[in-house]
Amino acid sequence: MLKNFSNNSLKNQEMSEDIKNKSNSPTSSPDDSELEDLVELKKQVQDYLFGWRRAQADYANLKKETEHQQVVLAKFANSQLILEILPVLDYFKQALKTVPKEQSTESWLQGIVHIQSKLWQVLAGHGLVEIESVGKKFDPYYHEAVQEVAETTKESGLVVEEVKAGYLLHDKVLQPAQVKVAK
Repeated sequence: MLKNFSNNSLKNQEMSEDIKNKSNSPTSSPDDSELEDLVELKKQVQDYLFGWRRAQADYANLKKETEHQQVVLAKFANSQLILEILPVLDYFKQALKTVPKEQSTESWLQGIVHIQSKLWQVLAGHGLVEIESVGKKFDPYYHEAVQEVAETTKESGLVVEEVKAGYLLHDKVLQPAQVKVAK
């Protein structure tokens, strides 16, 4: 293709010189074949210009798409590490639920609560958010139903209990919440 382009360029250059030479001579006037050649050359120029503009637009689109993919990749690069840390958050939550009320003011317990809070701050800084489930309408995108519960006081399809917390990373479900749903 490059060879054809350079051959065409040489032909176009030779034809342009012929036209200039003939147009400079006072006795000659362009005949039909020269006009046809000129029209053909103009058409080729327009085709090349259109192709060049299209290639530029394609390149600009590719560049934008690549930049977007890099941003998305950077956003979710830590997702595997965060997935591995999520059980630790769940263990903190479960452990703190079982602490007797009379020990709730103990300094060691306050230290554990502080550690849990700092871990949450770090993960939230990377875009992690816990999915709120209890009392919300069941949504298969955010929730995984592990059991249906006969509940007379709750509307059917509402989440009545969270078995395991679910999490979003930059508004994308990282781990769906495991829930019990009212029948």
